[in-house]
Amino acid sequence: LSYTAKMLNPATIIVSFEPPHCLLAIKAETTSVLGFPKQHLQGRTLKVFHGPRTDAIMISSAIESASVFTTVTLTNSLQLELCEYSGQCRAVQMTFVPFFDALGFPIACEVSFELSQAITIENAMEDGPCPKILISADRPHCIYVACSQASEMLGLSSTSFLLGQPIASFAALPANLSSLAYYAAAGRRQRDTVLFRTSAHNQIHLDVAFIPVVPHIGAQVSHVLLLLADPATPSSRPPS
Repeated sequence: LSYTAKMLNPATIIVSFEPPHCLLAIKAETTSVLGFPKQHLQGRTLKVFHGPRTDAIMISSAIESASVFTTVTLTNSLQLELCEYSGQCRAVQMTFVPFFDALGFPIACEVSFELSQAITIENAMEDGPCPKILISADRPHCIYVACSQASEMLGLSSTSFLLGQPIASFAALPANLSSLAYYAAAGRRQRDTVLFRTSAHNQIHLDVAFIPVVPHIGAQVSHVLLLLADPATPSSRPPS
C-alpha cells in the first residue's frame, strides 16, 4: 500500500499530557504514523512530526483540553501541517481524546492522524458543475455564499433569501442537516440525501456533499461547502 492509502485509516498513538508530549504507546492496528515506522517512534515526542509551519501551541492546547474531558464522546480536532517521514509536509487532521485507565481516570491523550479532507476557500469558490452553498463552520451554520442555481433548486428567486440564514432552516429535518454540517466542520467529508423545503412549501430530496473548507492549508476549518444535486440524475451527483 502507498503512504496515502495507509493514511485513509487513522493512525493512533498515546502521548503524555505534559509537554513535550512523549509517545507512550502506538495502537496495535497502527503500522506507521505519517510514514514513520513504529520502531522509529520509540522514545520520541510529538515534535518528531512538526514541520516549519506546525502550530505547537495549538497542539499543546488541544492535549490540555483532552486532559479535563470526562467522556470519550468529547473530541477536539485540528487541521495542521505536519511533516512525514520523507520530509514532505502535509495537511493532516489530528483528533485528540482522553485515554483512560481501568478505573476510568484520564491518564494520557489519544491522538489520531489522517490526511485532511478539507479544501481551501479558493478551491471552494471555483466554478463547478454542482450548485453550491457555503456555510459557516460554527453553529448555527449560517449561509455565507450561495450560487443562483442553489436558490433556484429551493424555489427562490434570489440568493438574497439564503444569505445569512441558518442552513437548517431550509431543511425538512433540521437536526439531520445540522448533524452532517457539524461533522463536516470537524474535518470529515459527509454525504447524504437531505430533505429540503422549497419556498412553495414542497419537499424535495437533494443529494448533498458536505466538504470542510479552510482559509489555507494548515488552518482550521472555517466553512463547509455544500454541493447539491438531484438524486434522480446520477450525472449531476456531487463528487465524494
